[in-house]
Amino acid sequence: MLEHLEDREWSFGFDSGRRRAGLCSYNDKRITVSKYLALVHSIDDVMQTVKHEIAHALVGPKEGHGKKWLATAKRIGYRNETYTGNEIAKAYAPYRGLCPNGHEHFRYQRPKRLYSCHHCASG
Repeated sequence: MLEHLEDREWSFGFDSGRRRAGLCSYNDKRITVSKYLALVHSIDDVMQTVKHEIAHALVGPKEGHGKKWLATAKRIGYRNETYTGNEIAKAYAPYRGLCPNGHEHFRYQRPKRLYSCHHCASG
């Protein structure tokens, strides 16, 4: 991380995020990665997430995932891969639903009602 961020005030840590891979907190100058992601992915995948968040730190909060962010991310070695979050959910979500067409749905809290499958429901 220090290789890319000259400002030594930035720190790194793990968090309990289950619905996202990483987080760049501009106010705290802290980059975090989900401990659950780290448990189900390779070190290389975790490092890609760290690079993704470092790119956010480098370009600032207004850039989002725009062209400037992507160019910066690629410059530091980010491969622009997407994680669905299903890897974490399959391992840690306590509630699993399966629609008649075989689509899996994961919940971290017990559902209070029946849900329709967003893949199958007509919009």
